[in-house]
Amino acid sequence: MRKIAHLITGLDVGGAEQTLLDTLPRLQVQDLRHTVYCVIGHGHIGDKLQKMGIPVFYLNYKGWLDLIPMALRLWRALKSARPDILVTYLIHADLLGRLMAPLAGINKVITFRHGALLQWEFLKHVDKMTSFLVTHYVAVSDVLKNKLVNELHIPSSKITVIFNAIDLNKYAPENNEVIKDALNVPAGALTLGVIANLRKGKGHHDLLLAFNQLLQKKHSKKLILLIVGGGEERASLEKLTIQLHLTENVIFTGYRDDIPNILKTIDIFVLPTYFEGKSIALLEAMAARKPIITTSIPENLEILAHNETALLVPPGNINALSNALLKLIEQTTLRDRLNKRAYAECAQKYDINKTVLLFKKILLEL
Repeated sequence: MRKIAHLITGLDVGGAEQTLLDTLPRLQVQDLRHTVYCVIGHGHIGDKLQKMGIPVFYLNYKGWLDLIPMALRLWRALKSARPDILVTYLIHADLLGRLMAPLAGINKVITFRHGALLQWEFLKHVDKMTSFLVTHYVAVSDVLKNKLVNELHIPSSKITVIFNAIDLNKYAPENNEVIKDALNVPAGALTLGVIANLRKGKGHHDLLLAFNQLLQKKHSKKLILLIVGGGEERASLEKLTIQLHLTENVIFTGYRDDIPNILKTIDIFVLPTYFEGKSIALLEAMAARKPIITTSIPENLEILAHNETALLVPPGNINALSNALLKLIEQTTLRDRLNKRAYAECAQKYDINKTVLLFKKILLEL
């Protein structure tokens, strides 16, 4: 039996965190045993992992003065558990894990790369300098693999691409009027929805501006915009909603842990993001058979094709986003064609069971 330690920065809602939740219970088999170590605080995903029988060890990092004591807590925990492999997720956990693994007697380190380091320029240099401590990389897209090769000069042979994936059985295409009522969505309204953490780079401000343009155009539908998620940008987004006089048409739901149910309330899914790794939110919308509008960034182009499985617009182009929304509102035949093709693509490439087999192979053979 191999013991696997998983070190992640936090266990609140996010793509890396959701991937951990979806894969680990399926990997808790006879020849593999998993423990999760979380650097910062507690989180919804951690609670769910524990309920599924996955041990979670919280390091409770409290700030810079706690950096060395927290590292010592991790060292003692790893030294006691003696895992065969350490798997790290998200940059802070990546760097911490690489430095602590040799001290704890762990000689195999896997780093999952879920996205680009857009907000921490100096961490890119530290990431590159410490990359020699990584035994193997897992990238969730070919775009990210190419960045590892070109920017960090990681040999291609040290990288395996394992796409983010989802459990298709969780998602159903029908609408749910009961949930719509609970969210105060007016009867008969056509619902646009975005599901993403409320942080810079996800395009929420662009969406509100495009939605405002949309409401100025002639159409026969009552329109509601659902903004699903929590984060530091909420106050700014609520302020913009008031400034644009959109309060009767925009609903902020906050954090939700019932995304399959939320998707049943959405008629058109929108994600005007500036950056992604491989978006779990897009995969969920595909699985739920929702017509999608998103941006033509390279990571999204790996998943979706314009006018085939989604409508794609340049990031930051408010007019193009507004026009795409109007197009899908008016053309129900196009909506049906896009969601059917997107679902077929999702079922073929992004089934969680395929991901689990690939990850298990790495853990057993490394």
